[in-house]
Amino acid sequence: MPAYRDIAELLLRAYRTRRPGLSVKFMLADASDRRGSIGIELFRDPIMLRRASLMLVQIEPTLFESEPISSVVSLLEKFFTASTYLIGNNQLFLAMKNDVVVADIAAPDAVARIAEGLLAYVHAEKATHLHLAPVNRIAPENDVVSPNLIIVRGHPQLESVLSSLPTSLPAIQGDGSPPFEFPGRINMLGKSDCWIGCLASSENAALSKLRRIQGALCSVLPLGESMLFSGDLPLCGKTTIRSDGEMTFNTSRLFPTLLNPQTISCSMLNDMSDLIDGRVLIGESRRRVDIALEFVATSWISSSRMRFFNNAITFDALFGVQGKVRQSIVAGVTRYASAISKVSVRIELLLRMRNALLHGEAANIEETPQYRGYYEEFDVDPVSDQWSILRTCLFGLIGKSPNDPLQ
Repeated sequence: MPAYRDIAELLLRAYRTRRPGLSVKFMLADASDRRGSIGIELFRDPIMLRRASLMLVQIEPTLFESEPISSVVSLLEKFFTASTYLIGNNQLFLAMKNDVVVADIAAPDAVARIAEGLLAYVHAEKATHLHLAPVNRIAPENDVVSPNLIIVRGHPQLESVLSSLPTSLPAIQGDGSPPFEFPGRINMLGKSDCWIGCLASSENAALSKLRRIQGALCSVLPLGESMLFSGDLPLCGKTTIRSDGEMTFNTSRLFPTLLNPQTISCSMLNDMSDLIDGRVLIGESRRRVDIALEFVATSWISSSRMRFFNNAITFDALFGVQGKVRQSIVAGVTRYASAISKVSVRIELLLRMRNALLHGEAANIEETPQYRGYYEEFDVDPVSDQWSILRTCLFGLIGKSPNDPLQ
């Protein structure tokens, strides 16, 4: 097992004063992270940096779960350019006229100092942060606050509502987005809006958790309302609140805006909690449902054709077994959606339609041989029926039934 000292040694060898390598220019900083007036240019070896990143992921697998190696490389580069004082800024500056590797001019104790500094830096950067997104036309009857699922009504003193979370929060205003002083436009949260969020140590982990919440929200909404969208309301973006109080705002829209306001009842909130955090799901079933919810989130805002594809993948994520995919999906659906009439026949036809599309036998769902037959036998659109069956399976996996099941 590698150690932080091994990473420190690689970092020092990854930078040099002359080419070959990729250029990086920065201002020298001191121990207080104050940038001086001296700028330098070094050249980095991307192969060594990737090796150092792989070592770091091996040492800290929990901190870097779901993190791409490119992000870990960026973290190491940011640390190095802010920590040259640990090597000796004077030595580094004086060596710029020579062709040397940084390791050759570093002080004798530089490796130990770099290793110690990197350990502290990584744990500070990967501390748990709060991620919050404002959502239009979703009004929960109660607040749910847990590390993996936050869904709360707009509240002037939002930090008091979130005080049970295992993280320190600055003063934030929950009745406007973003929830802190912002030079741009502030959009107010009304009675029919809410905050949805989670705790996560990285942007990737946060987006993954938020997609699961989105999938769970789509699953508990009434069938007749969940696919009716509007684009006329302004709430969007995501606020990230770090453990040190620093706050950033990303303007990307994460949750769709529904056409009609929806109240999320206590029962629906419990269903969401069971899908996200429920103790019923453990081990493999927990992992499968987590993956499935992310595909549900993707399909929710997709076109009809792409929704069919994503939901087909979701069935595979829930029940698929390599080498016997069809049989395992049919068995799983029959077990967890038995309340739906002729569900085994339905899923068989849906799987044939999926295969026809995937294997190039048809360009769209309507051209598959099973499409008209499905309508004739069940008098329902196959895409809508597929979602109804999938939704019933998700509820079945947590030991429940949807409030508006398809019979």
